[in-house]
Parts: sequence; structure tokens; C-alpha cells
Amino acid sequence: AGDESPQAADRARRAEAAIYEVYEANGLEALDFDTEIDAAVLGDGCFKVTWDAAEARVRVSAPDVQGIYAWWLGDDVSRVWRVASRYQLDAEEVERLHGVKRSPRLGNSRATVVEAWTAAGFELWIDDQLVESRANPYGFIPFVIYPNLRQPKQFWGMSDMAAIVEPARELNRALSQLSLILELSGNPVAVLENVEDAQDIAVSPGAV
Repeated sequence: AGDESPQAADRARRAEAAIYEVYEANGLEALDFDTEIDAAVLGDGCFKVTWDAAEARVRVSAPDVQGIYAWWLGDDVSRVWRVASRYQLDAEEVERLHGVKRSPRLGNSRATVVEAWTAAGFELWIDDQLVESRANPYGFIPFVIYPNLRQPKQFWGMSDMAAIVEPARELNRALSQLSLILELSGNPVAVLENVEDAQDIAVSPGAV
């Protein structure tokens, strides 16, 4: 901070160029919109930032926040020490990505994969079996989790849907009643021909 030397200015320009490169390469404008939808509907959004060794670039993704689990220290929700990501893959994907061949007795059913991250270590679980455990190559947890509406003293946020659930249910009830009235009143009058005697003729909705 406060360094106005040419070297510092050059480093700042290179850092800015790298950030814009990551932004463009990962389509962060669309990805940000996806996480905003997650946050509004589910209550939270999530980014995962990792290094793609095959393409030699930073990769940013938006995992399903419903499969994200977080642990924090005591009553301080700002100090997250562990994050787990749970998702499912086909047997072929598991073998291609992680080199793990599933048992034939499991058939072609999807495998449950869990990535458990701390600042110091990484664990990979497949179908409740630990298949990899090593040091965290980044030195930090590569997830950014943010809430939609922060609740006091809570880590997870609140969805926008909570405020409109009851009005939506009431609207559904009113429309159902209106639909029933229109259905009953819209039925044509039953006309009976060549009938000598009739009593208690029942006409149900939709019957002519």
C-alpha cells in the first residue's frame, strides 16, 4: 500500500490483466447470474475456484449449493474451517476424473462423490469410501459461499421464496374456487327427449 514506484504500477497492471483474463475465460457474467438465481431461490450462492492443470488456468464454477456443507468455529460463523461438496457422477465419469473403477455389483448406478476441504488437507470420498487424502495444494478452502439475506447469527441465508409462499398458496386457493364456479356455471342445460318420466336427474360437472 502506498507504493507508487514503476515496478508496483507494472505489477498492478499485470494483476488486473490476469483478473480480466479469468473473468472472460470462465464467463463470470453468466456464472454470477446463475449464483444469484441460486441465492434468491435457495437462500445461498456458491463459487468454487480451482487450478486446471490440464489447461493451465484458473477455473471458476458454481456448484449446486444444495450439496454444499460448511463447518465453522464455535459461534463465529465468519470463520469457516471445513467445507464439503457432495455431488453425483456416472461410473464412467468417476473412472475418467478420479481413476476409480466401481465394483461391477454396483452396476451403472450413479456414484456419490464427496470432496472435503480444509485449509490444510483434502479428502475425496466415493460411495462412502475414502479414495484419496492429501495436503491441500492451495493452502485455503477454494469455495466462496455467500447468503442471499443474512439472518442474525446464522451462516446460511434466507430465500426470497419464503415471503411469497403464503400469498401464492392463497392465490392458488382463490383460482381453484373460481375455476370450480366457472366449470359448474358453464355446463349447458340438459335436454331430455322422448322421456315419459324422470325424477332426480343428476348432472355432474362436465356432463351434458
